[in-house]
Amino acid sequence: MIYTTGTLAANGNILTGTGTSWTAAGSLIRNGCTVIVFSTPVQAFQITSIDSATQLTVTPAANPALAAGQRYAILVSDSLSVDGLAQDIAETFG
Repeated sequence: MIYTTGTLAANGNILTGTGTSWTAAGSLIRNGCTVIVFSTPVQAFQITSIDSATQLTVTPAANPALAAGQRYAILVSDSLSVDGLAQDIAETFG
């Protein structure tokens, strides 16, 4: 499953969303998910904390910083592993 709602900006280790709902129930976004930003060059991050519906802390830091309006995808499903499937189910029903 991929989450692509809204757009984002990146400065350092902070991603700031516009039109996002990263804390919505059932979104399956959690620490450890991969974020791919379709910038030039493409940048990839791992979520280290979900601070709000519009702010994520990630690693590594964005380099270079990314202006607002960037398209992105969060890879939220890890159902290929037993642990990933269990976590997806727990969050869906939790």
